[in-house]
Amino acid sequence: MTSPSVALSAPPRGGLAKAFLNLTAAPSIPALLFTMLLIGPTMRGHYYVAIGAVLLVAAYRLLPRNDHRVFVIYILGFAIFNGIRNLADNTGFAVNYTYPIDIDAAMFGAVPTSWLQDHLYEPGRLTALDWASALIYSSYFWAQFVVAGLIWAFRRQLLERFVGVTLVTLVIGVAFYAVLPTAPPWLAAETGDLPQTARISWLVLSDVWTNSYSQGTHIVGPNDVAAMPSLHTALSVVIAMAAWRTGRLIGLLGWSYAFAMAFVLVYVGEHYVIDAIAGAAAAVFAWRFVARLEQRSSITVAEPAAAGSSALAAERERPLKEAA
Repeated sequence: MTSPSVALSAPPRGGLAKAFLNLTAAPSIPALLFTMLLIGPTMRGHYYVAIGAVLLVAAYRLLPRNDHRVFVIYILGFAIFNGIRNLADNTGFAVNYTYPIDIDAAMFGAVPTSWLQDHLYEPGRLTALDWASALIYSSYFWAQFVVAGLIWAFRRQLLERFVGVTLVTLVIGVAFYAVLPTAPPWLAAETGDLPQTARISWLVLSDVWTNSYSQGTHIVGPNDVAAMPSLHTALSVVIAMAAWRTGRLIGLLGWSYAFAMAFVLVYVGEHYVIDAIAGAAAAVFAWRFVARLEQRSSITVAEPAAAGSSALAAERERPLKEAA
């Protein structure tokens, strides 16, 4: 009796390298984010963007196609956005101060930021509304990453859509920042285009963490004339649209967050209503754009498979026809 032979095959070419990259991808995510944020303030913007772009291409080409690669691309995309956002106010285009004031006044009969602060803000005193507004406003800096983690944990099939929509939205934002630099209400007030307007979020956060707020904005890419469109609103709408696809209750919470963000941005003097509307429109466009790309990709993949199945069926039918 002969024993069955056991065939030992070598790992596929490149398999060991891909396995190593897959193993090291997970711990590289927080390390990559920390490194990009750490070197950002000390590096010239264009070098920072160039390094981020090289790393992005390397991650896309070298890392195995899995969730680790999606997260690495996501973080690098944000890092590149911060670098470009920091450079976008140096394109040579004149800063616009008045057109959003005119649009908001035409829509509401008055500028909503001025009206809200006249009725709700108490100069020299930070109220519960001010603290809540600052909390919602600052959630922009971490909510996207928390939601991405929750999607990965509970609705993994939605992760690539969420990441793709977020990055497309950021591209739309920086394109507008480059060609249409727009001053927010608090800055327009400093030039006299608006009545005195408090930058409430800055007052609250600076009161809690002295100098940390200004240092934090320097790290993530300062640009005081990046008001149109509002990416705070845009990314909160991306969260809301993703939440809606996970369940009605979670969707309602997501949209409540998006509307609360839009209200807060206007109240604290960071954005006009038209900025928020433009941000929401950018998010909806990005969602539909990525969905269309996914649809085309699935059709492209399905066509060769269908052709192969038809050919196999024809081969199987041929002997039957010949026998008949």
